Amino acid sequence: MRGKAKKYVFRGYEKRFPAFFTYEKKRLRRILPTALIEHFGSSAVPNLGGKGIVDVMVSVPKGAVLSSLRKLIAQGYEYTGTGGSKDREFLARTIISGGQERQVHIHLTHSGSYVGRAAVAVRDYLRRDKEETMEYAKLKRLAVRKAQDSGKKYRKMKKDFLDQIERKALG
Repeated sequence: MRGKAKKYVFRGYEKRFPAFFTYEKKRLRRILPTALIEHFGSSAVPNLGGKGIVDVMVSVPKGAVLSSLRKLIAQGYEYTGTGGSKDREFLARTIISGGQERQVHIHLTHSGSYVGRAAVAVRDYLRRDKEETMEYAKLKRLAVRKAQDSGKKYRKMKKDFLDQIERKALG
């Protein structure tokens, strides 16, 4: 019998990440036609690498979050809670595109939310600053090794660096 797969592993950046995002964005656009849909996180930053998850920020008007959440659940997205922020609902699903399987995380928030603005700002900052991107990649590799598959430890090891990047990005 095989053991449980490790959740926290470091994978290099894949040039296919934008295609996975585009595939998912088309699906989301059919479900939520007026939503702002952004690719963010490690898979949105060339050469960063990470867990290989495609993170998608979906922003809708504040009064439409609950109805949008219900629509996503009805279309097969698995709701997993707030993801640590009262301004974000977190959903996941596995997609297959071009013969490849990939985990997609949907971060549903309201238009103009801090969590949405910060995520996109960090993405844009890291896309521009290759040195910071390489530092973050090194930190992520170390965090994967030291966290020993503990999500809490993994996030804690990255927190100070990400907080610093977020301040610079929103500066």
